[in-house]
Amino acid sequence: MFNKKLLLIASWYILWGLVASKYNKKTPDELNNDLIEARKSWKKDIDVYLDNFIETHKNLLDNFKTEVFSDKNKEIFNSKKEELFNLLDDYKVKGEELLWELKVKWKDYSLEVKDKLEVLYKEKINELDKLKDQAPEKIEKVKENLKETFDNFKKDIETKIKK
Repeated sequence: MFNKKLLLIASWYILWGLVASKYNKKTPDELNNDLIEARKSWKKDIDVYLDNFIETHKNLLDNFKTEVFSDKNKEIFNSKKEELFNLLDDYKVKGEELLWELKVKWKDYSLEVKDKLEVLYKEKINELDKLKDQAPEKIEKVKENLKETFDNFKKDIETKIKK
């Protein structure tokens, strides 16, 4: 785990070193001269480094703006924008069709579910009848709970069909 963290830190260090070397317009000699001038005027070294840091980032952002927001890239974006909007419109139309189909067929599906639920209920009652000899009171209680659950499901389905 430690080696992965160390590798990650080293990678970021190298990456930012490359960024700084590309976008820093000052040479090391110029930076040293700025440091000497700052010391003569009682300025702190950190101010010089901070100014250089800010200037480097300004250069980076300016380069980013010119590269990314170039006329060529704007043309590409505008040409693809229409395709994207058409794709989104098609997706919206198909989604609305699916919702409409689901609303129309919901009643059929719910009736199927209701029938399957009733078949399942009857199967479970039959299985419980086979176990009746082992614990009759418990089986009756389970049967009542099963009947109650089945009735609740049935009411819910009927309520949703009416909507």
